[in-house]
Amino acid sequence: MIPAVLYQSSDTSPVLLLLDLAASGDVDAARECVRAGAGLDERAPGSGTTPLYVASELGHLPMVTYLVASGARIDLAAADGSTPLLAAAWRGNVSVCRHLLAHSSNRLRLVRRSRHDGASPLVVSAHMGHLDVCRCLVEHGARLDQPTDAGVTPLLVAAFGGHLDVVRLLRDEGADLDRAGPESRGCTPTFIAAMTGNAAVVACLADGGADVDKANTERSTPLIAAAQAGEYDVVRCLVLRGAHVGLRTGYGFTAEVAAETVANVRPENVKCADLLRTVRLAGGLRALMYVTAPPPPLLLLVLVLRRLPATPPPPTPAPLLRRFYY
Repeated sequence: MIPAVLYQSSDTSPVLLLLDLAASGDVDAARECVRAGAGLDERAPGSGTTPLYVASELGHLPMVTYLVASGARIDLAAADGSTPLLAAAWRGNVSVCRHLLAHSSNRLRLVRRSRHDGASPLVVSAHMGHLDVCRCLVEHGARLDQPTDAGVTPLLVAAFGGHLDVVRLLRDEGADLDRAGPESRGCTPTFIAAMTGNAAVVACLADGGADVDKANTERSTPLIAAAQAGEYDVVRCLVLRGAHVGLRTGYGFTAEVAAETVANVRPENVKCADLLRTVRLAGGLRALMYVTAPPPPLLLLVLVLRRLPATPPPPTPAPLLRRFYY
């Protein structure tokens, strides 16, 4: 994106003066500037930004309304390929986005048009966590899985940023939950959220049907990545949603081993290793379905010696179980 500071100029020519006025939002002065001969679609040197682009990025809706009504081109892009809609989406100016889309002659083309690097308005708004803008773009036909040139999708950047509401919106609208970018080493949104320690996003994706065991190009799974990072809440979240604790990376180590490799310097990894060891020795997830925390040593010893009976223990009250499923 092109910083707004570049719009300012001491030049008194009508063209650059109109850019400055668009940045300030002074509609009356802009109207006089146009009467003096400033072109609505004249570009700033270098950046290629237009007055409409400037006003859209800075969220000056009255200025945007005036420029559009006066005939400014909505689809005219800056030097990097960014349209006024993309600039408004990046800044989170949902009212400007709605106005531009409402007055565009080709809404579908505008909402799907990307920058030179392939970033669409939905990608940049998802990256910044602008829920209302994302919803507006989706309503007007934005492609949920439209990738950048690097293969990054809106869901990937939303998961990376920990924007739970945006992730939930994209999930509910039908985005591909397991799509990985070619330049992200095959990491899915679940993997990205697990690696960055966002248990709420991991739970949202897993509850929506994401594959919690899908590995990246190095055969590392979300559980292994979270264990290595010492993200206990994520590890517990994945285990309770059926993640396989015995899967190995291309180097041959499991999530438990990954946690133990740095356990001597990070206490968080000790908790992760203890939890994963409990699950492995006790026979799987069923051992944890009846407790709210990792079992104490005595209970663990009993579970290991008995190897878990064929029939499950008596059911616990519904509120206790609900903690694991909702």
